[in-house]
Amino acid sequence: MNYKQFTYLIGAGASAETLPVITNFAQELYIFADFVNNFAISENSYHHTLGVNSTPSEIRTRFVKEIRWLADECDNHSSVDTFARKLFLANRLKELIKLKAIVSEFLLIQQFLKGIDKRYDAFFATILNKSDSNGLILPNNIKIVSWNYDKQIEFSMAQFSNNYESDYIENFLKVYPRREKAEIDLNRFCVFKMNGTIGGTIKNEGNYEPINMDYSLVGKSVTNEMKQNIVKNILFRFYTIENRIKRLGYHNDEPFDNYPTILYSWEEDSVFESVRNNALKATKDTNILVIIGYSFPTFNRTIDKKLLNNMGRLGKVFIQSPESSIKGVMQRFNSLYGYDVEIESITNVEEFYIPFEY
Repeated sequence: MNYKQFTYLIGAGASAETLPVITNFAQELYIFADFVNNFAISENSYHHTLGVNSTPSEIRTRFVKEIRWLADECDNHSSVDTFARKLFLANRLKELIKLKAIVSEFLLIQQFLKGIDKRYDAFFATILNKSDSNGLILPNNIKIVSWNYDKQIEFSMAQFSNNYESDYIENFLKVYPRREKAEIDLNRFCVFKMNGTIGGTIKNEGNYEPINMDYSLVGKSVTNEMKQNIVKNILFRFYTIENRIKRLGYHNDEPFDNYPTILYSWEEDSVFESVRNNALKATKDTNILVIIGYSFPTFNRTIDKKLLNNMGRLGKVFIQSPESSIKGVMQRFNSLYGYDVEIESITNVEEFYIPFEY
């Protein structure tokens, strides 16, 4: 049995074969706006019990306008994260919430329509095993620390399971953030989402609540009926955000249900403080670190430095990045990690690297 402890530190490049990266994020947002704008809604109403006083078409008009607003801003900034940071520093809370809502829905529909980065499938096909009862087993000596708020990991894992319910998959993977009172065992395989995750709510009392999704839709042909449900759900969630933003700042305003649960590294929240603290605990005995598609952006530097220098038993680091960026990633890693360690560069990015030591 291999008792070495492995940690995977992943960034946007790990999902780049399916989801947009910085260089084409604005352009993909414009395409998303056109898709929503031109989508033929077959039933232009919501059930009366939902209490929606706008038709889906009316909400769509407002939503498309806001998507194009964000696309324009991304065109004028070095990244969507930079614009989010500006909104945070300027205390433009309403616009920051709107940005998170748009990014969350944008990435969700990208995954439904474009599927999974195939490298996740190859990774899980390698590390998964079957028990005697034909159940799946994940290795306890691997932890994943992700700065991505997409659901590529969860969607990929679902394709290996006979259970496509999001609750089951996220419990099986031990994805953090987790529901209140959910089991926490940091000695098991875990996934820590350091920037939060798309598709969720922070409730008024400070509890994390994911939205339920059908992971079986990914990797299959999405029918028009499925698209109808997806688009109408997107518009309904945006409608709830619109109404929540309108109430911000009023004297009798309730604590904010922070949907969606994207939380940038410079923001503070008790739920995600717990995620980051548990990531430190779970990875402190890491022997081998594998860094995939992550460039150590300046915004994340404080947390990255704490995470890396907490790995007291780190003996080897593999950095996987394209030839064009590998040198810069290695330099940034060395500037953050304060000890001598063996580093090996991997420039073949066709599959996620799995060390021979595993």
